[in-house]
Order: sequence, then structure tokens, then C-alpha cells
Amino acid sequence: MVSKVLVGNKNDEPSRKVVASADAQRFADQMDVQLFETSAKDNINVEEVNYNHCQLICTPSVPLMNSY
Repeated sequence: MVSKVLVGNKNDEPSRKVVASADAQRFADQMDVQLFETSAKDNINVEEVNYNHCQLICTPSVPLMNSY
């Protein structure tokens, strides 16, 4: 299983963003992934994106098979 999220940075400096939020959201919707717009500088959504990704990894979408 591959878990994916889309992370955009520079949320604290909109003039430096390369991709518009609406375009990023459209792409995230097309790829069926969650979008997080982050700012390391202002600590916006940094913990949330890591928590969400850990949840995706730790919550199996299919039951695990016994190895015996």
C-alpha cells in the first residue's frame, strides 16, 4: 500500500507560492489525496500533515494476513 498526501509550502508568503491554492486543491481531488498547505516558519499545518500521514500508514485499509 502506498499512502500519499499533497503538501504545499510557503503558506505564510502567498506572493512566493508557485501553485495557486485552487489549482492544488483540484489536483488533490483528482488524485484522491488530502491537501495540506503548510508554513514551517509560522508552524501552520506542520504537525497536522505528519499526524495525518502517520494515521494513513498505521491504519491498514485491508486486513492483514497471518504469516502462518
